Amino acid sequence: MNAARIEPGFDRVEYAIIAILTRTGHLSTQLLALEVAAPFAQLSPTIYANVRKAADRLQREGVLRRTRYGEWMLADGAVHAEPKERLASILGMLGSAHDGEILAAARAAEAERKRLGATWRQLLSVPSSAAQVQAA
Repeated sequence: MNAARIEPGFDRVEYAIIAILTRTGHLSTQLLALEVAAPFAQLSPTIYANVRKAADRLQREGVLRRTRYGEWMLADGAVHAEPKERLASILGMLGSAHDGEILAAARAAEAERKRLGATWRQLLSVPSSAAQVQAA
């Protein structure tokens, strides 16, 4: 398995893009690249190219779309239809070896919780019917 992969399907840059756009809503490619680069180094042509390539891949997969002004944003319901699955995807970034990605994931998770208008206890609770099925 490629060390750059966090989970099958998305690499670190793609997860960072998803977390950033979950928090911000929409950004241009250049601002998105600045956000991805911020925890590690200054923006370089290589980082910009990697962000552009990752965003294009996410667009082909239906995760991102472009606004009419050319900014990137998450496609409607493209990442995960279920709020808990979307949150689980964001929280998966907490295992990163990079502090900036961990911080971005934590901020994205809190933004998602606020967007849903729920408490952490509500989001993490297991419905009683599901708990009974797991116990059986």
